[in-house]
Amino acid sequence: MINLFEGKPGIRETQSFIEEKLCAGIWRWEIASDDMECSPGFFKLLGMEPAARKLSFHDIQQMVHPEDRLATEELAGFLYAGTPLDHECRIIRPNGRIRWISNRIEALFDSGGRVTHAIGVSVDVTKQREQLQSMKNSAARFEALLEAIDGKAWIVNHEGRSSVPSRRDRATKKNRPFCCAESIRGARRTGLISRNRFDAPGRHCIPRLSSIAPRAPTARSAG
Repeated sequence: MINLFEGKPGIRETQSFIEEKLCAGIWRWEIASDDMECSPGFFKLLGMEPAARKLSFHDIQQMVHPEDRLATEELAGFLYAGTPLDHECRIIRPNGRIRWISNRIEALFDSGGRVTHAIGVSVDVTKQREQLQSMKNSAARFEALLEAIDGKAWIVNHEGRSSVPSRRDRATKKNRPFCCAESIRGARRTGLISRNRFDAPGRHCIPRLSSIAPRAPTARSAG
């Protein structure tokens, strides 16, 4: 391991530096006794002081949101075969706040091939989860707007072809070529968008709205 800091406490300081910058922690679980050894960074993820108390695996499971706890068969499979686990869950801190934690877990075996310990790295991914949820909310609002105005959205590639229809169009199988003629409130959609009018390859097309408005009826000449 590279020692980033000089002197005897260098290794400890290096671990602390890595955990702080990555919002991470490491731990080791002795399966026979259920005792856990946890780094300061892991205690920080849990919202606890490192010297607060000795933790067991059962204690950690009780802090996991009930909907995110490892299933009995999943945990049994790990203890039997030692198959590495990737598990993402919500932790409920002592103050009631929730953090999303991503865990990478591996098993240690004895000479007889039995699983004796589990070791893991846990990373706080709350910010990524919040960003993902924000994107989902924005997409849902956009889809609701399209539904409300009976609209349609698409993306064109460098050839000017529609490549990604909206979810509504996928569901109703209305992924037509974007230059098709289609009646919109009494108007023809032909010419709504030109094949040569898009802002850049792979970006949203800029519509030409000149042909949306219905044409006024033409008065017949008296004969």
